[in-house]
Amino acid sequence: MTDAAATKFRWDDIPKEQLNDLLSRRLVTGVRGMLAHVYLKKGCVVPKHHHENEQFTYIRPRVSHRRGRGA
Repeated sequence: MTDAAATKFRWDDIPKEQLNDLLSRRLVTGVRGMLAHVYLKKGCVVPKHHHENEQFTYIRPRVSHRRGRGA
């Protein structure tokens, strides 16, 4: 194990990679792992796949609240 310093990442500072019309992501990669912030639009299907190293995925649901008149 090495004494490497930690690196701070901000999702907003990482470019969003558009994979197709329904799927995009932001990635933080290391030597043996990857953390992905994934953006899925309605109807998106991600094919079954695998990764050689560990992968951590962060999927945050988008909730939209609409208010009617007088609400």
